[in-house]
Amino acid sequence: MRRLFVSVTVALAIGWGLTPQVAWSWGKNGHQVVGKIAELRLSDKAKKALALITDLSLADDQIANWADRIAHMASFQGTFKFNSLWHFVDIPFDADEYDPDREAEAVAKRLNLPVEKVGKTNNVIEQIAIWKKVLADPTQPTFKRKTALRFLVHFLGDIHQPLHCATRDDAGGNAVDVVYLGIFDPHHVKLHQVWDNNLVHELQGKLESEVFAFKLNQLIDQQGEAAGWEAVTSPKAWAKESHQLAKKFAYPPVLEQDWDTKHLPVRLEMDYVKRCKPVVQTQLMKAGVRLAKLLNEALEASAGP
Repeated sequence: MRRLFVSVTVALAIGWGLTPQVAWSWGKNGHQVVGKIAELRLSDKAKKALALITDLSLADDQIANWADRIAHMASFQGTFKFNSLWHFVDIPFDADEYDPDREAEAVAKRLNLPVEKVGKTNNVIEQIAIWKKVLADPTQPTFKRKTALRFLVHFLGDIHQPLHCATRDDAGGNAVDVVYLGIFDPHHVKLHQVWDNNLVHELQGKLESEVFAFKLNQLIDQQGEAAGWEAVTSPKAWAKESHQLAKKFAYPPVLEQDWDTKHLPVRLEMDYVKRCKPVVQTQLMKAGVRLAKLLNEALEASAGP
């Protein structure tokens, strides 16, 4: 889920022959893939602790995509007032990294509220840290720890989607119309949705999400990069990685085609797809590996010695 863009709800309906649905961050499938990779990498101790919280797979839609489902539901606005802001962090394109004061001021300005009313925790970086503490605390009620689990599974996917961590005053590409491989749909296909959905579909093809996750998990082990990814433990560092990837891979056509001046749909051709698919694949794998490490730490801590 991205921004307060309730209107962005029909991702790629024409291009993929789908009926209108909520536009998911990383796509519904991408979040399920991240959850399944993490599940495959849980320790035995963490699995036992997890079983006390839920009997659902981390790839189940009620776990992996729950945070998107409730983001604009009125019944959850009192409990999670700013949930729709928790899925991303608006690091400006020209910035080097996250600045909590700058980002808090930007959110407050967008909502037309004082900074002190909004606070500095309403972004994906801060929320990961908050909910990890809840999950790791065995004194918390089970329902609250299950809520923490759902948020964490989803937010680890969100923070690894490059356009959830960068903006050119375009809501992370949500304001940028695109012509994707010759197809133009002015109502639905935005740069952000290309990264949420199209590129994931290009990778996954006709595979079921869990089968795709198994394949990616095998590739992780073959490549031997998991330890290096696990060594980067800070959500702030993950967001910085995603921000840099957005600048290097997602945004170049926007700059090259002078979207700022012309405001014409940005053409994304096959060379763009070929260049960006490996980035998406790596980010999905990183998200799964890092989610597993985070869950192992939190669940093992909650289980005690």
